[in-house]
Amino acid sequence: MLKRRCFRNDMLLIGLFIVIAAISFFIINLTKSDETNMVVQITIDGELVEAFPLKKEKDYNIQKELECGTMLIIKDGYVYLKDATCPDKLCEKQGKISKTGQAIICLPYKLVVTIISDENNENSTGEVDVLQ
Repeated sequence: MLKRRCFRNDMLLIGLFIVIAAISFFIINLTKSDETNMVVQITIDGELVEAFPLKKEKDYNIQKELECGTMLIIKDGYVYLKDATCPDKLCEKQGKISKTGQAIICLPYKLVVTIISDENNENSTGEVDVLQ
């Protein structure tokens, strides 16, 4: 009898956790900002090089700024790097990003690709806020 009561209480507790997790998931997704105003920023060595809207498809060759042949691809609301010439190719392995605050980082070339929300981008002068 005691075992049956403990099992029932355990199941109620597990069910409560599942309900709380589901409610949290829906609240987070409902309060998420509109993805139509997302901007992809490319910074090299702390300096802003380019910024593109996430909603427009684009292939951008970063070879102009660096001595590398890395391609930035913006497609279907995702951003990723392709054909990286860095030795470890970790920037390619980081995969596709699509949410505000996500970044792809290439350490050998000091390249950072970040997704930001355009409405939160108060610093539109092209300067990057860096602590040194």
